[in-house]
Amino acid sequence: MNMKKTVLLLLTFLTYTGICFSQDLVFKQNGTVIKDGSTITISDPEVLAKGMIIPHIIVENTTNENITATLILSAVSAPKNGMLSYCGWGTDICKIIGFGMAEARTTSVLANSTEDPAVDVLATDPTNVDVLAEYLLSYNGVQQKIYLHVTSTPSSLDQVNSINTELYQTDGFTFLNYDFGTTNTRYLNIYDITGKKVVELLLSNDKGTIQLPTPYKGIYIYSIVESGRIITSKKYTVTR
Repeated sequence: MNMKKTVLLLLTFLTYTGICFSQDLVFKQNGTVIKDGSTITISDPEVLAKGMIIPHIIVENTTNENITATLILSAVSAPKNGMLSYCGWGTDICKIIGFGMAEARTTSVLANSTEDPAVDVLATDPTNVDVLAEYLLSYNGVQQKIYLHVTSTPSSLDQVNSINTELYQTDGFTFLNYDFGTTNTRYLNIYDITGKKVVELLLSNDKGTIQLPTPYKGIYIYSIVESGRIITSKKYTVTR
């Protein structure tokens, strides 16, 4: 059998068995394809300071047919100062994924469209967080795997200056004592649990006490920005 005939037979076999070298479903982040086996790392201090980290990882169907696919999310290691949540993929029920846990969900990814797994990470301490998650996608006998790593790397922590801050609560109100030691322009940003900025204040003095203006009960994260960098950040809870 000559080489040309062998190639034609192989192509015919691949066509009728549905085997293809291209991926019908692909992971994407902000419009860029994520290669199978890759790790997406999020370590930007300003992103972590928001508390709720949304990786914007979606799955795109590149074909003209609907594809039923299962996506398993698991925590590869014990999350440190962070919680991994799975809120999408055919349902709007959120589940916290702890170490040793895995959640499998199945849905139909429509032709030429995308599906959002709605995976989020809540950093309870943005300056010292480490969460490693695995996405395992299965469909038509094909498996693809990527990883999400949310971490405050040493390079990130180097940007956090040594400053003196103290958070305390009295009569249901939250106060922050601060002493930066030097005069500079700094901003206090407050984010809610969804990562939405709810307050931005100018700190004009190098030391003082300020009441954190959070209007509703819930979990918040404050961060202080100096020269475009996060110099400290911490989570707190409003109960009143």
